[in-house]
Amino acid sequence: MAHIEHSVKLQGTGLVLSKNDCKRLSPIIHKALKKEEALADKYRGIMELGDATNLQTTLKMKHEDAASHLAAILDKLDYML
Repeated sequence: MAHIEHSVKLQGTGLVLSKNDCKRLSPIIHKALKKEEALADKYRGIMELGDATNLQTTLKMKHEDAASHLAAILDKLDYML
């Protein structure tokens, strides 16, 4: 835990990252966020057409939640950078 002033702790995970770790993870998490947002948009479109099954509705909510969590992590990483 040396240099704690130069690290960020992700809430709820107990994970402490250095600034270099944040730089390395940021593009990976950006890519994952875009994928989750695209999948959420796909299922949102199906729902708007009125053709969504229960599974598709569940998948939409799952991908929206994942995108929300990834966006929160990115906010923390961007704050560190």
